[in-house]
Amino acid sequence: MNKIYYTRVNGIVDKSHFVVTKAIKKDDTSMKRIISEEGCFAKTEFWVVTKEKNSTILKAKLYTGKTHQIRLHLASVGFPVLGDSLYGREEAEQMFLHCGLINFYTKEGKKVEYENKPNWIGDIDEEI
Repeated sequence: MNKIYYTRVNGIVDKSHFVVTKAIKKDDTSMKRIISEEGCFAKTEFWVVTKEKNSTILKAKLYTGKTHQIRLHLASVGFPVLGDSLYGREEAEQMFLHCGLINFYTKEGKKVEYENKPNWIGDIDEEI
């Protein structure tokens, strides 16, 4: 299964592409997850889609599926998801994180794909 997410983060990302590989563990005192060597391996790959005044729109590919993985990985490198009240720095009317593509193969080998890009990313036509 392949999942692609789109997110708008606080700040301007200076790289066009980056990978975050940090282990994630459930925090014993809250519903949050934390970065910890005692946690489970997690890997997320990011591409810059566009840069705006004070934010950057990213495309994210999950290689592992940990709870809050994208949100925590981005916050850990200084770019929290806009509207994320758990890991973010500021409130917004919505959280800017959206699963834009899911594809997988059936037992018979047929590719099934669902795509739904959010309206806040504008027109993009990129392939990963």
